Amino acid sequence: TAEGGALTGSVYLRPMDGSPAIRLGDGIGRAISPDGRWVIGARYGSGGIGVLYLLPTGVGEPREIPTGALYCHMAKWLPDGRRLVVAANEPGRGIRLYRLDSVTGESSVFSPEGVDAMEFHVRPDGKSVVTIAADRDHWMYPIEGGDPEQVRYLEHADRIVSWLPDANAMLTYRTNELPARIYRLDLDTGERTVWRELTPPDPTGIYRIGRVHTSADGTAYAYTYYMQLVDLHVIEGLK
Repeated sequence: TAEGGALTGSVYLRPMDGSPAIRLGDGIGRAISPDGRWVIGARYGSGGIGVLYLLPTGVGEPREIPTGALYCHMAKWLPDGRRLVVAANEPGRGIRLYRLDSVTGESSVFSPEGVDAMEFHVRPDGKSVVTIAADRDHWMYPIEGGDPEQVRYLEHADRIVSWLPDANAMLTYRTNELPARIYRLDLDTGERTVWRELTPPDPTGIYRIGRVHTSADGTAYAYTYYMQLVDLHVIEGLK
């Protein structure tokens, strides 16, 4: 995005073995499908991101995802590799979470308005989603409908990295910590243990660690950091 992505943005697939990145198409990349064959892309619509489409990582043609009246901001896959969870809004409504069929466009809403358009995470079983609601607390919403449940032990500054497989636990970090500590949070007991500590090799000018991602098995991770450098100039001979 920004200077490197031109007007439309560019979606790249970068292998972890160090080989060159492969350009898949225009837009912004959102998520890789569970089987690795597709990447969800988002195009700029009127006033921002609104249109979703699928980009093949191998042989195949891009295809648009039918979204009807939904104006989509973020999308993530459900485990079946066909359905998605999208943060979107309809005309005259605030942002809510929807289950969306990537083939038929059939959708159903399962959260109230005001959820964070970027901060939501699908449980490994695909039955519910945790997001930051309008009250800034973390809530778990069943995709098939039902009463939401506030997630204990998650604080306002916490951001979820990923669920841990086969455990009622997740990896989290706090947006206001530097160096950033990745914690393993036990959702049954609230116990936090440090899993990793993230400090870029040269911390000069770094003021915040951004989004953190891990592989499915937790053995690899990647993160973004924000840097601000200022030059000091001495001017002589002014009158």
